[in-house]
Amino acid sequence: MRGTSDTALRRARFALLAVLLLALATATLLSGCLPGKASSSSSHVTEDGKPIVTVSMYNDSSFPEWRAYVEQQCPDVYIDWTNNRNTFSNVIYGAKHGDMPDLVCIRKYESDSARDLEPYLADLSGLDLAGRYSAESLVPFRIGDKQCWLPGPGTVEGLFANTDVFERYGIALPTDMASFVSACGQLREHGVDPFAVDCTTGYGAVAMLQGFGSAGYLGTSDGLSYLASFESGQATQVDADGFSSIFDTLRSLKDAGILTSECLTSSDQQLTSELLAGQVAIGRASSDQLSSQASQYHFSALPFFGQTSDDSRLLSYPVFSVALSKEASADAARDAACTEVLSAMLSGGAQEKLDYNTAGLVSYTKGITLALQPSMESVRPLIEGGKVSIRQINSNSFSAVPAVMRALIADGASNEALLDTLDAGLFKTTEPTVVGTSSVEAGISLDQHLCSPAGSVLAQSVRSQAGTDFSVIDSREAASPIYKGAYTDLDVAALVVDGNVYVGTLSTAQLRELLASCIHYSTTFPAGAPEPYLDYPALAGMTVRMEKTGQIDGIEGVDGGVVPEEGSHSVAVSARVYSALSANKSGLAALFSKGDLTLSKCLGNELASASGLPKAGEYYVIS
Repeated sequence: MRGTSDTALRRARFALLAVLLLALATATLLSGCLPGKASSSSSHVTEDGKPIVTVSMYNDSSFPEWRAYVEQQCPDVYIDWTNNRNTFSNVIYGAKHGDMPDLVCIRKYESDSARDLEPYLADLSGLDLAGRYSAESLVPFRIGDKQCWLPGPGTVEGLFANTDVFERYGIALPTDMASFVSACGQLREHGVDPFAVDCTTGYGAVAMLQGFGSAGYLGTSDGLSYLASFESGQATQVDADGFSSIFDTLRSLKDAGILTSECLTSSDQQLTSELLAGQVAIGRASSDQLSSQASQYHFSALPFFGQTSDDSRLLSYPVFSVALSKEASADAARDAACTEVLSAMLSGGAQEKLDYNTAGLVSYTKGITLALQPSMESVRPLIEGGKVSIRQINSNSFSAVPAVMRALIADGASNEALLDTLDAGLFKTTEPTVVGTSSVEAGISLDQHLCSPAGSVLAQSVRSQAGTDFSVIDSREAASPIYKGAYTDLDVAALVVDGNVYVGTLSTAQLRELLASCIHYSTTFPAGAPEPYLDYPALAGMTVRMEKTGQIDGIEGVDGGVVPEEGSHSVAVSARVYSALSANKSGLAALFSKGDLTLSKCLGNELASASGLPKAGEYYVIS
């Protein structure tokens, strides 16, 4: 992490300031006086004549220095930043409702979802900017003959070793698969936990499968041919021989005691914390999670190992991939403004801003070399030698691959069984079915009291379906605006960032602690993360009176009465809230248990009920 050591504090202050400014801006907008916004004569030009370019980013708080830089490079353009919650379904859903942003930035790039959005996107192949990329880096972002997306610089997804631990016991850093297995064995002999990865969630599981796969089958001509067919949607199953070889590699790590049952019980945030705290010698992480000042220890990036060091590869994925709306490109003035912003977003100076708070990013643009921290020096030859793969997933990968890793590690399943599990999960298709009709409309922007209308609808649905007194969710989990009209199950999925619902019983004091913690997590960034643990929590069953500092003055129930200090309350929380509590080692996490409900089930069930979706309400009163 370059710059001063108080970066995390500056980020936290920025997040709080951003939220308060957002509330102020929203209040001003409601009065019709927001400077620079669109005039009544055109929705694409400000009152003072500037073209408006709407940029849909994957959250509200990431890359503040980069955003400021882009705005400085485009002084003649008003950039309206919006939030797509990092879900293609959000953007596709909006496009179908006539709400397509000019530029779309997605971090979790999914090949099948990108194809669904293709009818709404322009072809970028004719831009001078596209010609600056290496040819191979553009392939995953083409749809047919159309270059729909351009990648920003890539974060390196890989293994990071605590070099202090290795030096303490005189163990050399591994350079290939054999030395990796040997080093882990030696660490274990010294009582050190050698390796940690979360294989229950998409990022960790996909990293293991595709990372070690890229150092073997996926790095060969046959493997690259398969990936091309996967990206284009032509593949209906994985290559049996090729993926069996990947499974053999992963099984050898299980047999060596490197992939263990702990990989199926620990969260990614928890394992990252353990790596930074020196409690594990090697962990999976990305280069925007670790930095030289994030820990008292020193780290060194490791590749995904092949049988020889020459076979080893790095896995990467762009910090975002960006596309241009076809509608915007059809208008000459809008197209010129969008191209100006797009060029600024992907310029060398902008990429340096994106790289500033990381251990190192990989630029896919020819002629741009980004700085690497000491922790990345060990893999510089791989970067300079082009031995960097780009992660390729579809919308099923983050559920299909963890299922395979679970079957391999917990069940010791055969290759044939693993192939069946992967094919069934990776290539499954579903036909949409109508769930119900909404008579409610609710947006996702926070109002002047930091309340999310769609968040309120979702939180109330969770409380109703869980049958609890109160519910607390992350307002970001309400992913898309709710419109009036019929909804299919796929539409419902687009409305939420899905996850399990957890239920527990809390005292009033513990309820206060939960709310205070969630508000604190809204301005607290995990080490190296581009966004805080939570956005401001959305609540149901209560109204919280709160000062602008986040200090809670009082909690009232739905009847308007003050929640008594004595007594207990049933509370439902979302997966993001539970994960934040767990990552921060809050004792409250132990009070909650995972049930059968998910956010999408709660919303879908409410939508299908006789009463339909509840109306949005305010749950904060800011004094």
